[in-house]
Amino acid sequence: MNTRYATVVVLAACVTSVAQVPAPNRDDWQIHSWNSGAWTKSDRLPEAAGNAILFARNGKRECIARTFEVDLDKTPVLEIVAGAGNCHWRLSAGIEGQEELLIADHQVVGTCRRNVSQRLAATARQRVCVRLTMWGWGGSDKQQLLLQRAAFIVAGADVDATGLGGVMIERHAAVLRRAETIACVRHAHPSLRYRQEQKRDLIRKARSTHALFARSVVKVLDSLAAEKVKPTYRLEGELLTKTSHAWREGLLQLHPPEPPELGPGQGGRIFGDARPESTWRVLCWHDFSRWVIGSALTDDPAFSEQAKRWILAMARWRFWQHPEYVYFDFATAYALQNFASGYDIANAVMNEAERSEVRAAIAQMAKGLYLSTLTGHGTIYNDLRGNHTAVTMCGLGLAGLVLLEEHPEAGQWAALAEQFMIDCFEEHTSGAWTESPSYGQYGIDEWLKLAEALRNVTGRDHMKHPFFTRYADFSLMIHDWEGRNLGYNGGGWASRWNHWIFLRIADELQRSDVQWLANFCLESMEQMHGYGDAFWWANPALDARRPTASRVGNLYDDIGLSVWRSGWEDSATILLHHCGRKGQHKEENMNHVTLYAKGRRMLPDGVGGRTADHNVPMIGGRKQNKWGPGRTLAFHSDERSGYSLGDATRAYGPRTLRHVLYLRSGVLVLVDDIKTSGRRPVEISAALHPQGDTALAGEGFRVDNNGVQMIGAFSDGLGQVLSPVITPRTKAKIATHDVSVTQTAGDGVRTISCLRFDTEDALPGNTMTVSARDGAIDFHVGSEVVRVGTAAGMIEGQISTTGALWVARLVNGQATDILAVASEPLQEAEIREQGKRIQGRGCVSWSNVLEP
Repeated sequence: MNTRYATVVVLAACVTSVAQVPAPNRDDWQIHSWNSGAWTKSDRLPEAAGNAILFARNGKRECIARTFEVDLDKTPVLEIVAGAGNCHWRLSAGIEGQEELLIADHQVVGTCRRNVSQRLAATARQRVCVRLTMWGWGGSDKQQLLLQRAAFIVAGADVDATGLGGVMIERHAAVLRRAETIACVRHAHPSLRYRQEQKRDLIRKARSTHALFARSVVKVLDSLAAEKVKPTYRLEGELLTKTSHAWREGLLQLHPPEPPELGPGQGGRIFGDARPESTWRVLCWHDFSRWVIGSALTDDPAFSEQAKRWILAMARWRFWQHPEYVYFDFATAYALQNFASGYDIANAVMNEAERSEVRAAIAQMAKGLYLSTLTGHGTIYNDLRGNHTAVTMCGLGLAGLVLLEEHPEAGQWAALAEQFMIDCFEEHTSGAWTESPSYGQYGIDEWLKLAEALRNVTGRDHMKHPFFTRYADFSLMIHDWEGRNLGYNGGGWASRWNHWIFLRIADELQRSDVQWLANFCLESMEQMHGYGDAFWWANPALDARRPTASRVGNLYDDIGLSVWRSGWEDSATILLHHCGRKGQHKEENMNHVTLYAKGRRMLPDGVGGRTADHNVPMIGGRKQNKWGPGRTLAFHSDERSGYSLGDATRAYGPRTLRHVLYLRSGVLVLVDDIKTSGRRPVEISAALHPQGDTALAGEGFRVDNNGVQMIGAFSDGLGQVLSPVITPRTKAKIATHDVSVTQTAGDGVRTISCLRFDTEDALPGNTMTVSARDGAIDFHVGSEVVRVGTAAGMIEGQISTTGALWVARLVNGQATDILAVASEPLQEAEIREQGKRIQGRGCVSWSNVLEP
């Protein structure tokens, strides 16, 4: 992730009431980074700044560390005084060469004091290693800590630095104001997804209208006696190294790792080195979610007891106390989601001591995540658009809602999560999602779970927020006739991941077109049943109808995504051009185009994440900078044509523009203008990755894909033919071939890619040739010509244009479709015919078939 923004720690000397503390020496403190499961000393040193030391955190997790020579019999107490700042930190200590322990958590501003001798069970003269740890992925808010004192003293009671500083004060005050308005409709458990009085109706649904969505749980219920006596197994050791499919199906047989005996201040690593994506997340999606459904469908406590077994074990592992742990991202958020859903359904089968134990675990983690979020911890939170934001806030929000009226700070956690959700909805002005369609559905799933719980517990209803309408409209635009997305920016091409979110949105909005999209998930129930959400969200009675609009287009300007489509029929044509903001899953895809022609995925996305895997140029053999966003400078759509202009300069370095000119009658022209430094010749290539039988044809190439053909050729800006090279792909599931041309640039180059596509029997020929004429280049396909103009002037016969760039389709010498583009987006473009003028700002189109 981007770490341009640094966390700052300032170590300053001052006089305390105990003793004169000398100015800290920058050599006393080292910067350590967490790499490959261990702390490693950084080459960087804190910077001296007068009587202070400046520490800039540049990594995801770093600390400042110092080894003290101390006589613990004389000075057993470590005192740290933190001045006003913007940082959430934790303190660990250990005798040199021995295990370190977390000795202070949730520290911000004020005095932190711990008796290290007692905590470490150590006496006499020792070398004590001390660490102040912080974490994050960068962000707009620089975290900083003013350390006013760090010394061992004779005596002092344990205290915590519980004050706030910097932007945390303002944010916390805003949260408190919101928290005052949050209250339970009626405090009870369960309440996050259902209430006890709803069970009879839920049981009826699971056996009738919603049977498809509950079948894996009902299967267990139908043989519950046998399920209870099946051998159990623990999620530990070798099992953790296997795919989650190997262990997640034993709903009542899967037991948690056995908690170890832990001393004061110790914490275990419940899943060892296994990643949270393959542990906490899988448990959330495929186990806790179904235990909740199971608890709703029977009065037998089997599922509630299973949830109890897990959350008690999780609490007794105290994994958050391990020195390696930080309150951050999936490892905290998914753990909290599991704790919350488990506590909600197991409440009745626990005694008060057990409830208290679980509540304390939830509160410890939620407070850590809350404080970290207040500091503005990195783009994961500041961006608002990422899925990690949604997962994190869903975890924090569910923790607050499940403990509402049971913990004094629970309302704050729920309030902060709610505010983030609202801000996220407002940030997505177009409805588009930064991280591609699949990842968007992932993030929306998390926000829907939070919104559902807010409504169930508090009555606060965000389910009909206009964002969901915007997102539904966007999703319909970028899913094909099979409900599969076109993919972009980390894509999940042709997937239906988390597709069941549309069941909830369709029901809330009573949208039959969204229900049509949602119903495609019914074809892949094996992917869906474990998540559990569809059971709660589906409304099978809602009518499903395919969208009927035609010849539509839209620019999602906040992410730079241009989409045109003929409609939603099985033979639809869909064109996508992406040049804009990037999400957290970066790909080298600025100015990528995706073309689905007449119901065939001719130029797909999802081939790979590299520059060489996208339908984009490559300059000097170098890949795009995946951190460099693009800009969409112009967009046009009407019933005849479409146009967009993408600037990918920040991704490439040299100025790189792509013009996308589209005639809905079956013509796509890409004009790439690249300006290099001119200091040395540079090879510039343009590449396409078609799906289908691909071969050289005429002066270009031809792609055959089940009755649909795409014929193409390449030219430079002067009409010189560029001969393509065709290479079969070794992995041909998505794209079967690479088609590329290369030319050498001195200081700049133009590459024109012309594509003519239609059903095989509708095309006038199956080869393309190229010829130059004054101010234009002709691409010939049988009796047709696609004429690409590079200057204002005559098009054909009595038709002319003021456009600086234009494309015309000619049949038997007569123009049938024209699109003209002005030299600047806000200028007027004209098409003239025998005294008639058609004008448009930026673009104008004409057709002899459709009236302008």
